[in-house]
Amino acid sequence: MKRYVPRATGIEKLVKGLTSEFVEDPLFSMFRIMWLSEMPFAERLPYTQKLIGYIDQNVATEEGFSCLDGLKEIVPCYNAMLLEAYGRLSLTESRQAQAALRWIKQYRLWGRGQGTPWPHVGIRGHGGCLEQYLAASGVG
Repeated sequence: MKRYVPRATGIEKLVKGLTSEFVEDPLFSMFRIMWLSEMPFAERLPYTQKLIGYIDQNVATEEGFSCLDGLKEIVPCYNAMLLEAYGRLSLTESRQAQAALRWIKQYRLWGRGQGTPWPHVGIRGHGGCLEQYLAASGVG
């Protein structure tokens, strides 16, 4: 009689793949936390906790999340995507998530042709997010 050996389910394979390597890179961490945040109970994984720690130390600023070059390079869509991931991971009350939300409320464009009081100009090199065009991703 052949012995039954359970195989990993699709979600187990996915979690294993997403948690098999850790790269200390802001963009890597942003996309990885977004993918993990889609899975139930991902916040309980040690890998997710390590990733959150990295983001809190290296991506979060006093104004929001910046994956490019600190405070002067906050990109509205990346900021919103990380805020959304933090929300799914039950981190909405964290200092980092609250800073991102404040930034969105204060600086995100809500209509075409508007200006922004955001003082840093580096962001304007990334698709015109803070010029006259709405960001394609984020909160609306």
